Amino acid sequence: MRNFFWYITLPFRILYKFYFAGIFLVTSIIFFPPAAILVRNVNNVHLVYKIKRVWASSILILSGIIVVLKGKQNIPKEPAVICANHTSYLDILIIFYMMKKTTVFLGKAEILNWPIIGAFFKNMNIPVERGNKMKAAQSLQLTKKALEKGFNVAIFPEGKIPDYHTPKVYPFKFGAFNLAITKEAPIMPVTYETSWKLLRDHHNLLEVGMPGIARTIIHPAIHTTNMTVKQEAERIKDLTKEIIEEPLKKYYS
Repeated sequence: MRNFFWYITLPFRILYKFYFAGIFLVTSIIFFPPAAILVRNVNNVHLVYKIKRVWASSILILSGIIVVLKGKQNIPKEPAVICANHTSYLDILIIFYMMKKTTVFLGKAEILNWPIIGAFFKNMNIPVERGNKMKAAQSLQLTKKALEKGFNVAIFPEGKIPDYHTPKVYPFKFGAFNLAITKEAPIMPVTYETSWKLLRDHHNLLEVGMPGIARTIIHPAIHTTNMTVKQEAERIKDLTKEIIEEPLKKYYS
């Protein structure tokens, strides 16, 4: 049931979402053309990633989102599989902001059809069609090659943003953990504590939209050396979900 505060803040939420969309559009128009040209040469991949970091940081700063990172010392030096809960459209921007090492995303193939962000995603990230087992397997092979090249791979194991108004976590899918164990790459669990309060569904103007502090926790890495998918994937999947979910249970209990 919506209270009086919800109604009196409604105009501000709507205005903020238009403001955020404007910042997103303008900064994308500025940063996308040089990135689109440079990315045609594979040797420019790290430079293009730096451009994306500046783009993401610009959006966050101009929209009044202050990212507070806890556990920066836990970021692995070697290529890692980043696993985070998915709560907001800020989540991808925050990963760009916090990860200096070139990071590629494994995300749903529908992103390719999104205006602007689809173009950013296309050439340096990995789309996956979860309903197509053959194409999903091909995507997994591409993520393995990305780790071999020294890139981080960021995956949201829930596969979507939950439809809740509280930061609950959907069951995790196995892809991230099969990948990490197969390549013996560390898993870097990340918890977004407050992003869901700042910007949620972009299709619904009435949903949350406001500036504020995006508290983000980087947990100690889970090392997968000498593990096997058959014996350990289920346990590591459950362990990662438990680690990510624990701060949310404490904070919102």
